[in-house]
Amino acid sequence: MTDRLLQLYAHAPGHPAKLRVFRWLYRAFRGDRPLDLRVAGGLRMQLRPGDFIENCLIFTDWHEELTTRFLLANLAPGNVALVAGANIGYYAMQAARAVGPAGRVVACEPAPENLAATLRHLAANQLGENVLALCLGLGAAPGFQPMAPPPPENSGLASLSASPGAAAYQARMDTIEAILRQFELRCPDLVQLDVEGYEWAALRGLGAHRPRLLILESDPRDFERQGSTQAEFFAFLRELGYALFDVTGAPIRSVGFFAENNVIATRSDLPPPHWPPLPAR
Repeated sequence: MTDRLLQLYAHAPGHPAKLRVFRWLYRAFRGDRPLDLRVAGGLRMQLRPGDFIENCLIFTDWHEELTTRFLLANLAPGNVALVAGANIGYYAMQAARAVGPAGRVVACEPAPENLAATLRHLAANQLGENVLALCLGLGAAPGFQPMAPPPPENSGLASLSASPGAAAYQARMDTIEAILRQFELRCPDLVQLDVEGYEWAALRGLGAHRPRLLILESDPRDFERQGSTQAEFFAFLRELGYALFDVTGAPIRSVGFFAENNVIATRSDLPPPHWPPLPAR
């Protein structure tokens, strides 16, 4: 009951001291224990205020609502989906619900602490049977990559790019093509990548596979940190035969920042995806 009351307060209209009051109430009634909440269409999740993604879910009920609605509108029972940068399991669970028992979801997450959270959330929602959870990152070739643990304020910033002097571990890497072959899976209908600038490397590991839809994080700063540019990445996608849109369905004609930092790539030789209506505000 306490968790639900805190959630109702988080959803109430804002005021200048709201965040400060919420944090005081959370510490007073929960200490440092996570909130057990239903969010994003009924998913049960253990959430702690202070983490960026978990705050989004506590205060708005969604993480990247437009992207989530697009994913749900374009996955059907029996489909295969691959989610990389699974983090705490949000998109893996959304995909698992959409594809149902007859479908399959591959969830890749190289940060062990994030993958552990994914497994807890899958179990809490009874969604683990059709999810293949892999503790690895995606790349252009198999191997290992130094990786530092994510910062406590944003588990989504776990990156396969450890800064000099960081206490890094070696994360296992593999290609999408090799994973599909190893587990005898067909080409995914949808691939969702949130891998902090490594989207390009992950897609180089597709081999001959061309998924129907790609949902890709696309922050120009991430590409610059990897020594490339967003323009080069977009040209690469178009050479693979994809048309590019933002999450509202507007065609992408130039580089920049887009809604929810995501772009949608659709195969030009297939029927267009379904663009769900924008949620009312």
